[in-house]
Amino acid sequence: MPKQFSFITDMQRRYNERKLRNINRGTYFKIDATYDKSFSWNRAYDLKWDLTKQLKMSFNASNNARIDEPEGIVNKKLNEDRYEHWRDSVMANIMRFGRNTHYGHTFNVNYTVPINKIPLFSWISSNAQYRATYDWNAGPLLKKNPATNEPNHILGNPY
Repeated sequence: MPKQFSFITDMQRRYNERKLRNINRGTYFKIDATYDKSFSWNRAYDLKWDLTKQLKMSFNASNNARIDEPEGIVNKKLNEDRYEHWRDSVMANIMRFGRNTHYGHTFNVNYTVPINKIPLFSWISSNAQYRATYDWNAGPLLKKNPATNEPNHILGNPY
């Protein structure tokens, strides 16, 4: 049974709509509105075990995901059908936990060597540690590997 388990999650959504107007007299051309959207979902997990007084383990993981939204305006009052399409698309994306853009984890094992239990070495302490890390970043959506037609995701070990 873990000594500690924690889970943190946060969602951040930003929406900006900009409509420019033509102020030149005598000339008229339509300037379409622009929409800037960003919807992210961050999650972090932490597990700790104290197997014995001397042997302790921990596992930490973090995940960053994007909630992809359809293009265009999000306004229920102006266009209810488009709004319902947006809502259904976003909810489906949330139910799939978004599109992962980054995942990383770290696994630690710490062992305190009981050398200080020997009277001659009571003044010495010794620790051994093992650490394993994993890191994954999503590749660009448009650039794919020509041989496999798969995205170019990036795996790494930062140490």
